[in-house]
Amino acid sequence: MPFLNTIGVFSFLEMQLQVPTVSTQQLRVITREGVDGVFIMQTGFRPDGPFTLRTAIDAGNLVEALAFYNLYVLLIDSGPVGITWHGLPLSSGNQLYQVLKVRPIDIRYIGASVGGFNPPSLAICVCEWDLLPVVVTP
Repeated sequence: MPFLNTIGVFSFLEMQLQVPTVSTQQLRVITREGVDGVFIMQTGFRPDGPFTLRTAIDAGNLVEALAFYNLYVLLIDSGPVGITWHGLPLSSGNQLYQVLKVRPIDIRYIGASVGGFNPPSLAICVCEWDLLPVVVTP
């Protein structure tokens, strides 16, 4: 079964906050006084800017939860990665996402819980990610 929420190779129980954006064609509208009409010029595919996602994953213990965060930070130095958001792969074609920053929000022991990806699910790792949509060329 494919995971519903992923950033690169990492899977998550939940992704919240902003809906991931994509790079889109940017346009410049040019007008001249005294001249009817407008000229629309395409200036290239660019993102509107970075966006923030919050992820949550369970861990077998507190050490594993902290290890997840330490692995996430390594994506900052790697190239752009794919994202699957609530089962929808957003990295079709040449659209990927560069990880700009990962912030730990809540890494703690939670005691035994039911479900999760990493039983016995005794800890949780919640992080915020700043991501930038990028168009990559083959």
